[in-house]
Amino acid sequence: LTLGLLMTITLVTACGKHNKSPQRPPVGPQNFSGAIKTLPEPNNYQVQLDWAGTDQVRGWVVQREDHEGFLRDLVTLEPKTHQFFDAGVQPGEVYRYQLAAIEEQGVKVLGTQDIKVPRDLVISGTATLNEISGINRLFFSKSGRILTNGDGLNINVNEIIIANFALIKNFLYDHPADPGQPGKSAKPIYLHAKRGTGELYIFSNGQKGGKGLARGGNPAPILVEIEDPSQIRIHPYISPGKGGTANDPTSTKVGDSGNSASFCLKLGNAQFGECS
Repeated sequence: LTLGLLMTITLVTACGKHNKSPQRPPVGPQNFSGAIKTLPEPNNYQVQLDWAGTDQVRGWVVQREDHEGFLRDLVTLEPKTHQFFDAGVQPGEVYRYQLAAIEEQGVKVLGTQDIKVPRDLVISGTATLNEISGINRLFFSKSGRILTNGDGLNINVNEIIIANFALIKNFLYDHPADPGQPGKSAKPIYLHAKRGTGELYIFSNGQKGGKGLARGGNPAPILVEIEDPSQIRIHPYISPGKGGTANDPTSTKVGDSGNSASFCLKLGNAQFGECS
C-alpha cells in the first residue's frame, strides 16, 4: 500500500553594568511577540521578535536573559525597525527576551516573551530506538533506519523528513533466535506526525526461530496517523517470523511460522487496513 521561543529591563548604565533580573513579571501580549522561525537544516532555528511601532521613540533595545539570570544586550535598533531575528539559540533551550523603547523621557519596557526552541532528531545509519517524542522534526538521512529488536516503537513528532526512503523494522532477517529457542514476538509500532515528506517502509516482523525447528515469532500491529499525508508515502508490511531450520543440514524441514497481525493507516481523512 502506497500513500503519500523578560525580564524587567535595567538598561546599561553609564558604567556599562548589567543588573540581575528581579522577580519575573507575567508574560503577556504587550505589543511584543515572539515566534520560532524554522530553517531547513536539522536543529537550525531562529527566534523572531516583532513589536508595534511608534513615532515617539529614539530607538529600541532587545535584551536576553543568560543562564545566570542576567540581562544582556542583544541589539540596539533604529526607531523604524520593528523586527529582530536571534540566530544564536540552541535547540531545546528556553529564552526570555525583553523589549524596551528609548524615549525622550527615558526608557520604557514594552514587554517580555519566553520562547522555547524546538529540537530535531536525525537518524543516520541504523539506530536502535523504542521511543521518539518531545522533538519537532524527525530526519532520516539516506541510510537512516530504525531497528526495534521487537521491543516496540512509539513515534510522536510534528514532522517526518526523509531524504530518500527510510526503514523501520523489528528484526533483521539474518539474526534468528538461539538454537532450540522460538523467535521473539514483536510489540506494536505506533507513529503519529502532523506531516511528512518522503517514503517510509515499516516492517513488523517476528524473529526467525532457532535451529531445531523452533517456531517463528509473531509480528505486531502497525498504527500510523499522519494528519497531512500529501507528501509522504507509507508502506506497511506484516511478516510472521519463519520457523527455524532442522539440526540436520540435509533436511528441508522448517518449524512453524508465527501468527500474523494487522495494520491501520490513518492518512488525513482516509483510513486503510484494519482500523477500529
